[in-house]
Amino acid sequence: MSGAGGDPADRVIRESIAAGRAAPPEATEQILERMATALFERQETPVRSLARIDRYLDLLVAEWLDIPKLAAEWPTWERHARLDFVHEWPIQEDRLAQLRDCAGRGLLTPPQRARYETLLRLVEQHRPTLATLLEG
Repeated sequence: MSGAGGDPADRVIRESIAAGRAAPPEATEQILERMATALFERQETPVRSLARIDRYLDLLVAEWLDIPKLAAEWPTWERHARLDFVHEWPIQEDRLAQLRDCAGRGLLTPPQRARYETLLRLVEQHRPTLATLLEG
């Protein structure tokens, strides 16, 4: 990393923050480029993020375990209940994508990683059944 007199974009950023003002427009491109190429130290995963990961694992494992039961009950559901499920399921997919990202960045603890692997097996096992429900 550069010292106090280093990268001009670093200087502009420091001066703008110190003065409590926005960077001049001509410096914006430099700042964005610097941000894109800056070396950042790996930070510990905040406890709040670890709790969120645990919560998502709990929710998603329960949801995917329920797919066979849901499929058996599906014919008895009213049309509006089915539509609600179909429209709300992307929330679960988004949570799964967030967990996939956390796992890819090495943010899961070993117990979380084990639960995540279990979740992935459930997803693989029940994805075809879910796809049938979402399509119908």
